[in-house]
Amino acid sequence: MTLSANTLATELEKMVPTDDEAEAIDAFTSAFEIYFYEAAAGAIVVADESLVDATAALKGAMTGLNTDAALAMFTGITAFWGIVATAAADIFYDEVETAAPLGPAIAAIPPLVGLPALQAAITAAFVSNKEGKLDLSDSAAALASAIHSKQLGGICTFPAISLGGLGPLAIL
Repeated sequence: MTLSANTLATELEKMVPTDDEAEAIDAFTSAFEIYFYEAAAGAIVVADESLVDATAALKGAMTGLNTDAALAMFTGITAFWGIVATAAADIFYDEVETAAPLGPAIAAIPPLVGLPALQAAITAAFVSNKEGKLDLSDSAAALASAIHSKQLGGICTFPAISLGGLGPLAIL
């Protein structure tokens, strides 16, 4: 599996409009978590239940969603990636029982090129959605595309095994 803008769009579409910031944060956090569970580093997928801390960081950092949604989403997703970087061994773990399983990842690097541009991409999607008077489906797809495009470029490194490890793999 790989990260998919379509998965994120589908999850964003399921969000129920609310004036309650905590409910909105919960809904976005859930949508992003479902999206990220489809990530993979090479053939190594995200381990079940491994995103609990990253999701909590996303949720905790999204303050001010009602006043500046793009900033809150950027801050939350950046916090999420911060946990992914430090918990790579738990998130990307090759449990395949082969003669030489890879074991846990030894490092993960967030998408250093895309992540800094995330807030601007989200803001642009919001403006475009409003000016274009897009329906829910098209708005969710545009926002998902903006977010997804800035998630690509993360790197995960696995330990060397026998004749050499996999080295760095893109997180897709």
